[in-house]
Amino acid sequence: MEVETEDPERVLENTIAEMKNRLSAAREKVDASIGVEKQFQDAYEGAVAQAEGWNERALISLSAEREDLAREDLEKRNEYRRLAAQYKTQWEEQKQIVRALSDLLAHLQQKMMEAEGKKAGVMARQKNVDAEAHLREMLTEIQDSEAFETLAKMEEDAAEAATLAKAAAEVDVAYNDVKSEQEFASYAEEASLDKDLAELKAKFQK
Repeated sequence: MEVETEDPERVLENTIAEMKNRLSAAREKVDASIGVEKQFQDAYEGAVAQAEGWNERALISLSAEREDLAREDLEKRNEYRRLAAQYKTQWEEQKQIVRALSDLLAHLQQKMMEAEGKKAGVMARQKNVDAEAHLREMLTEIQDSEAFETLAKMEEDAAEAATLAKAAAEVDVAYNDVKSEQEFASYAEEASLDKDLAELKAKFQK
């Protein structure tokens, strides 16, 4: 049972389509990472704003001569500052991750463009290979068939017929030459006899 080979063009198209799907999924993941980075940034900026707010409240409490409230406000301020520092660290780490992922995504996009750009060349080479293989297969089949034997036999017969025709022509020419010589000799002999006869008549009349 002959096994059908898959169309190379279809294989290439499916491969590029799969690459596009994976690239789209990677882009979604990068977008999600960018979203996480934005969350850390917002959390950091929110914590900084809260720390500044509690610092202002501490100033107000001191102006009201409420050191106890000012102390509590400063404690809140410090908590938000520590929280802001944590968010900032997470934000910076996430920014590096997003930068690396974005670079990788850009590299994948470039490879995708190169793959699409090379597709025409690859398909052209594949068609050339298929054409050459087909021609070689046909040549092998023709050489192995009886066609060449028949042609060789016909050529041999034609050559033999030409040789025989040439020989026959040469024999015919030789025969015509001999016939002409014989006719000429016959005419010469008749002329000689006529001459001899005329001489005898002349002698007899004397």
